[in-house]
Amino acid sequence: MRECATVDEARLLAYLLDVDRPDGGPKARFFLSKGAHVGDWRRFREVLLEHARSNPVTRVRMHPAGRAELFQLDCQVRVPDGSSPCIRTVWEMRPEQPCPRLVTAYPSR
Repeated sequence: MRECATVDEARLLAYLLDVDRPDGGPKARFFLSKGAHVGDWRRFREVLLEHARSNPVTRVRMHPAGRAELFQLDCQVRVPDGSSPCIRTVWEMRPEQPCPRLVTAYPSR
């Protein structure tokens, strides 16, 4: 299942790497400070996919609207600046889709 995980380009460019977006700005500032950037978003996508492949699921819950299961993964991943911060990613699995899709990512507390 994790081997086919997907990260949408728009999710990265218009959300996780967009400092002007109210709900994504703080996340963008964190990831940009760790070497991610819009011009090389594919590299950042690989970082997030590696996080999905190498970390255990720490929580499973239903989406509030009941349309999907949400899987939370926590902790280290090597980011473009060479550091290994602890981040949290959330992945969505819908019944009609066989592969998880990234919902969000942010620094873990």
